Amino acid sequence: MRANLSVVPTTTSDQDEQIKRPLARKKLDTVVEEIKRGPKHIHWVMIKKPNKFLLLDVAGIVCIESQGNYVRVHHEGGSHLLRETISSLEEQLNPREFLRIHRSTIVQIGWIKELQRWFNGNYLVTMKNGMQLTLTRNYRANFRKAVYSSL
Repeated sequence: MRANLSVVPTTTSDQDEQIKRPLARKKLDTVVEEIKRGPKHIHWVMIKKPNKFLLLDVAGIVCIESQGNYVRVHHEGGSHLLRETISSLEEQLNPREFLRIHRSTIVQIGWIKELQRWFNGNYLVTMKNGMQLTLTRNYRANFRKAVYSSL
């Protein structure tokens, strides 16, 4: 018995498409896996000291204040200076735990003790360790959304 074979001419572009499809599918699968894993947030902050490095647990951070291209990290164990901008650090922190309340201040929501109305639509934020910070009206809506979504 003779097999009935037919030859179908293909062009170079057809062959390229056959090669590209599995690669595109593989890239898509990789992206989907990264999305399923969720966002990656830091759990530790490394502080460089003259002869050592300190590892600070993010859970112990009370607030972070901007000082130019540096940030002052107020931790339950003390205050440390870190060479990083507040914006880049904000992107790495979990937004469910940390919130920007001022253009130069990020707080850990769990450390907030009370809010008091202040002037010009601002609020005075008192932290559990006694620190007092300002919640400006520009960040008030984000604050409300974060607090009410966590209830």
